[in-house]
Amino acid sequence: MKYIFGPVASRRLGLSLGVDLLGKKHCNLNCVYCELGRTEGASLSNQRGLFVKTEDVAAELEAYFKNGGKADVVTFSGAGEPTLALNLKEMIEKAKKISPCKVAVLTNGVLLYLPEVRDALSGADIVVPSFDAATKNTFLKVNRPAAGVSFETMLHGLKEFCFSFKGRIFLEILLVEGINDSLQELFEMRRFINELDNIEKIQLNTVARAGAEEYAKPVDSDAAKRACLILGPKAEAVSGYSGARIEAQEQELKSIIYESTRLRPVSAQEASLMLNVSEAEAQELLWELEYDGVVEKTVRDGKEFFLGKQG
Repeated sequence: MKYIFGPVASRRLGLSLGVDLLGKKHCNLNCVYCELGRTEGASLSNQRGLFVKTEDVAAELEAYFKNGGKADVVTFSGAGEPTLALNLKEMIEKAKKISPCKVAVLTNGVLLYLPEVRDALSGADIVVPSFDAATKNTFLKVNRPAAGVSFETMLHGLKEFCFSFKGRIFLEILLVEGINDSLQELFEMRRFINELDNIEKIQLNTVARAGAEEYAKPVDSDAAKRACLILGPKAEAVSGYSGARIEAQEQELKSIIYESTRLRPVSAQEASLMLNVSEAEAQELLWELEYDGVVEKTVRDGKEFFLGKQG
């Protein structure tokens, strides 16, 4: 599979089958916490385009489900910002015809001001827009936008989307210690969120894996609890995993873990939970993949994470 990833254990959505419409990293933000590393050079752009063929992605989806593949949700995310893909609307429509699953889109929200992007997302069941900053200075520090991205326009687009979208909206806030976790910033976030319609949940997250910058550190549990209190009753700290589990034979486990690492860094603990094997077994499989040269290991706060090599 070239465009389909996983399924992986999503802390938000359950067993999530990832769909990548970008081919390689393309994003209009260079977030300090990004699990895929820095967005540099031509990859950092606010220009929409057609990066992969719709029929190629649809063929992989069809093959996955025809061969008995399981998932709770088909999630458009992948190597960057999915709303940059001009064929997002068409692929959402095809995914709903091909699979029995709900369709979700994870977006940074930069392009929600465009009517054509809001229209493309209208067919999704769940959209998870990011909202990491309520002030421009903080936005520049944590999200580091591409040229041409306007903070004010982005906030306006988020309001427009929340007003018009008919599906479920989970607003995600990712807190980075010392950057966007101050009381002032949190109260500004609450003020803005109070102006939004149709927000079902505010999902509070923090740095959990190796990111673009070493200085991007997670907030502690006390800071997370404080943020939830400030952000209101819809706010919840994202933790654990309650979706379906993957059933696999011994010979399949290594392949499944590798597919998971192609989407995001994976620890032995996460792989253990996803595959329903012991953490020791999962750790050994990850080490084997590292020995095979197909994943790279990074260490964050004393914990090992493994990310599949691109190409």
